[in-house]
Amino acid sequence: MSKYLTAEQISELLSVPLETVKYWIKVRRLPAVKPGRRPLVSEDDLSAFLAAHPYGRPPVNEHARRAAAGIGSKQGRAVMAARRAAAGK
Repeated sequence: MSKYLTAEQISELLSVPLETVKYWIKVRRLPAVKPGRRPLVSEDDLSAFLAAHPYGRPPVNEHARRAAAGIGSKQGRAVMAARRAAAGK
């Protein structure tokens, strides 16, 4: 029988914001079961999810990245515009 992990455990394991893991579960990128209040992800499903990404770590959505950095929407737009300008886009 496979071991199950919570979103919090996956967040710590992958070093991504908790909001990102919850988003992956919500949009069904990461299969989960919900026997109670918290969704649980099997280790097998997590391994398959990670194997599907060539760099070993799935991309973090921009909303979760800004939330983790404590950047509000106006600040976030300014920061992202500066990053795009620095990257030449």
